[in-house]
Amino acid sequence: MMRVSLWKMGLIPVFIGSLCAGSASGFTLTGKNWAYQASPMGENWNVCPVGMPGSGVQRTKDGAAEWDYIGFQFTFGADQCLSGGAYPAFNNVNQVDFGGGLGAGVLAQTSWWFNGKNTVECDLRFSNAWNWYTGAAGSPAANQFDLWSVAAHEMGHCLGLGHQDGIVPKPVMGSTFGAGEVRRNLTADDVAGRNAIYGGGVTYGGGVTCPATQSLQSAPEGETSLATLRQFRDRFLARSPEGKLWTRLYYRHAWEATLILLRNPELRAQVRDVINQMMPAIEAATDGGPLSLTGKDNRAIDKLLKAFAKEAGHELRRSIRTARRELRRRRFLSRLNDR
Repeated sequence: MMRVSLWKMGLIPVFIGSLCAGSASGFTLTGKNWAYQASPMGENWNVCPVGMPGSGVQRTKDGAAEWDYIGFQFTFGADQCLSGGAYPAFNNVNQVDFGGGLGAGVLAQTSWWFNGKNTVECDLRFSNAWNWYTGAAGSPAANQFDLWSVAAHEMGHCLGLGHQDGIVPKPVMGSTFGAGEVRRNLTADDVAGRNAIYGGGVTYGGGVTCPATQSLQSAPEGETSLATLRQFRDRFLARSPEGKLWTRLYYRHAWEATLILLRNPELRAQVRDVINQMMPAIEAATDGGPLSLTGKDNRAIDKLLKAFAKEAGHELRRSIRTARRELRRRRFLSRLNDR
């Protein structure tokens, strides 16, 4: 079974997430991550080679690299031991090592310290109580555990992802892992969780990751409406700090919003209705005029945001609460119309 505990160390708490040996869908976020950094995961991570079996050092880096994409890439420094054999050790070093003390049934464990919601350090230990497979090709024996797969899982915790179970195919972030099993490649749910935190890529399962495109691509005049929305983004929103902020927020949550729309045709129709209702105001603002929203427009937007919030994860719900609060303020439009 999964073990998660909360510790207190000085003013900065630490979470511990572990993967256990063993035989609700969607992704889970811990609420703690590195998204506040200009270059997430870009600081050096160190792998302590002492005691590491076979090619364990390289397989650790391979597991981390499973998460690399346009949003960030893991960066590793020299292979050295900087924590004096201690785990966990809050010492401004993101270290991976190999050792004991993790408890019965635990393959590996990740500890991360945070200040507010901002992760400031992450340590990982593989247990020396198990028979590890560290090959790059082939498959582990029936009594071996694949270190590459487990490294990918634990690095997902470092990113800010929790366990996700009850999903087919089994995601990297599943809470249990069996001997002889290989689970190195990210599934759609793993990718969606990563991108919900750090921003989306380009496609999802062969489909688009833009909520507006997902809603309008099959609608009459859909391409025309999408072209207008892009012009609204580039000609109107891009000319004010407030507009740029809302654009960044939109794309940060684009992956999760698209996943919600993929499984909810009624919500897709609601998005189309709101866009069609607002199109005259959008076109006027795109042509150089101010954006003017009626009370009916505001109510429709608020209703749409509430519908998204019912299916959203923690981070998206929080952003939706902020958006709804801003829409009710008198200065919202004036800030958007500032040039």
